[in-house]
Amino acid sequence: MMRLTTRLNIALLSLLLAACSSWTPHHRLPDLPLLSPASLGEQWQVTQSVTLRPLSAPAGSDTHTQTLLAAWSVTPERLNLAGLTPMGQTLLTLGYDGMELSEFTSPLLPEAVSGRDILNQIQMAYWPVSTIQQVLAGSDWQLEDAGDRILYFRQRPAMTIAISHGNQTDTALEFISITNHLMHYQLEIQTLTREKLEYAESP
Repeated sequence: MMRLTTRLNIALLSLLLAACSSWTPHHRLPDLPLLSPASLGEQWQVTQSVTLRPLSAPAGSDTHTQTLLAAWSVTPERLNLAGLTPMGQTLLTLGYDGMELSEFTSPLLPEAVSGRDILNQIQMAYWPVSTIQQVLAGSDWQLEDAGDRILYFRQRPAMTIAISHGNQTDTALEFISITNHLMHYQLEIQTLTREKLEYAESP
């Protein structure tokens, strides 16, 4: 598990997954299936700067935005994510081995914070489109790749994921914009470091 040495803003996680949905409170959308760590086909360690902006925020306004640094790692056996306060207090740890999701959240975080939702968004952005489509086949969810990745729920756009790569003057390796149309927020993600590791050989 990678260690975060910089600030993780509690308010962001609270807003991110407790945001108001355009669906009625009595109707929760079916969970997206989680994909196996091995189905990514690669092994990474990643750190990212993540900014949350409500879709209702005025253009150019920073008043309603929150920013954090996030870290996650994936091997064929496991996907891990961790978040810490500036004082080193653990706020959130997630682990998924392809069968079981383990989750710890600090009492400082609201109950609405869902580790599963966090992992779903990582996987919708990074896992191969063909793999995602195969897993979603026959469900209420569909993913289209039209330059941007567009996730639909019952033919209604639910999430748009746009990925662009940095240039030589950028400090970020890539920029990802995730617009959640149902929860009314946008995530702007800058990948700061990504280390691709070799698969460990069996003894």
